[in-house]
Amino acid sequence: MDFESCSEIVGFAKAIGRSDALQAKLWAIFEGMTLVWEYGFGRLSIRSDSKQAVELVNSPIAGSSGLSLVRAIYRLRQQNWITEVIWISRVENHYVDALAKFVNPSDFPLHIYATPPLELDSLMRTDNYRL
Repeated sequence: MDFESCSEIVGFAKAIGRSDALQAKLWAIFEGMTLVWEYGFGRLSIRSDSKQAVELVNSPIAGSSGLSLVRAIYRLRQQNWITEVIWISRVENHYVDALAKFVNPSDFPLHIYATPPLELDSLMRTDNYRL
């Protein structure tokens, strides 16, 4: 998940155990929002490559969703801050997919990245070369 708050970009990774793809994306949105809220930012832009997750959390009835994670995200979004949740293509989100692969499934602590980890360096250099 990629979170842009004001002019800062923060990344994170966390193993959540067994779940389906939608639940994993919703957990990523929830965990990221919680992290950014705790940092005290007043503005948050979330980019997710899951159209379904984005549609669920942006739904006008998110607060009464049958999914508890969607309701929890709705409550977080009601705090005193500005949030947006935007869909981006998987191609645009390849750094996040690469970052997710670095987390060992047996590690459950949250890993926060203020700067990109070294493992992403070659991927980022390849992208810069293409530009």
